[in-house]
Amino acid sequence: MRKIFAMLALAAGLMEGVAARAAAPGDAAGTSAAGPGVAVVRTESGEVQGYVRNGVYTYHGVPYAEAKERFVPAGKVTP
Repeated sequence: MRKIFAMLALAAGLMEGVAARAAAPGDAAGTSAAGPGVAVVRTESGEVQGYVRNGVYTYHGVPYAEAKERFVPAGKVTP
């Protein structure tokens, strides 16, 4: 059991190091951008702003549907 735990801990440590290097070569912290005009998309319900980190666009808290009652199909979100 100890050998399995030790092997898993070693593998996790190696994977963590590889992920940190792969995420941002040359810069351990990576690059990120946020603020007015950055990662803004227009939807039917209005504009949504997110951020960019290491080339990945991320948006949080986007309402995609609105349900008035349980077990009833959701409708579009009102802006």
